[in-house]
Amino acid sequence: MHGAAYNSTGRCPGLMCIGIPSHSRIITLAPTGRHIIAQGNALCYLTHSQIPVKYRGDENKERMPTTLIYHDVSIVMTRKAVKYLRLRVTPAGAVYLSVPWHCPQSHVDTFVAQQWPWVAAQRAKCQSAPTALPAVSSDSVVLFGTRYPVEMAVQTTRQVIIDADRIVLHHTARDGAPAQQRLLQQFLYAQLATQLTQLVPQWQHTMQTVVPTWQIRNMHSRWGSCNPRTAHLAFALALVHQPLPCIAYVVIHELAHLFEANHGPKFWQIVTTHCPHWRELRQQMRMS
Repeated sequence: MHGAAYNSTGRCPGLMCIGIPSHSRIITLAPTGRHIIAQGNALCYLTHSQIPVKYRGDENKERMPTTLIYHDVSIVMTRKAVKYLRLRVTPAGAVYLSVPWHCPQSHVDTFVAQQWPWVAAQRAKCQSAPTALPAVSSDSVVLFGTRYPVEMAVQTTRQVIIDADRIVLHHTARDGAPAQQRLLQQFLYAQLATQLTQLVPQWQHTMQTVVPTWQIRNMHSRWGSCNPRTAHLAFALALVHQPLPCIAYVVIHELAHLFEANHGPKFWQIVTTHCPHWRELRQQMRMS
């Protein structure tokens, strides 16, 4: 994914709204600077200065995505525990915006306006790029960088096996598409866990870090995370689609955070020592 981060002030009009789905909150920024906020069937009008940047005591509302429309492009905005504004453009051209809890909406408006030429350029690249198959489709799946055809077989027990150059999903006659999908996800989780069970101790020993705990999570905006205080690592399930050298890079990257919490020169020196070709691997992952 492509991304840009920003931390600034000011405001700029131009965000327009279309549609009000009941499951999300929509902000309309009209040229007058007045917002229309819809929450379910409730509709109210608020000025910039009146818009709450955090619903105190209600974390569920705070995490609810907000849809912004800018130049007829939908931007999914989520407020979360981050320090900087960050825009991401996925390979499919979708735009996501992460915003700190207390960042004023006026700062968000300015950031989007200033970064829009970059967003437009990234979306243009996505549109001109050849259409790629998703990592998991109805008849194939990418496992550690290799695409395998997926075949279905009705059995009395459920299991997924790799048979030569294909993946065979054995399911019962009662299993519908959702159950088959869950079975495939469990298989992918187990495959990634097997690799991480080897890679994390291997690189922990090589890098001489504390022994970390780790887990696999469904993360959509990052490949991994590290809490240096608790020495706990988290890895995205989507890593199962990446080649093993890329997974090793992510493991090294997160373990390096046990020495350096930020991404400063010392951090990248540690990463380079143990993974000299990390730039090429990171670029490969961004293009996938």
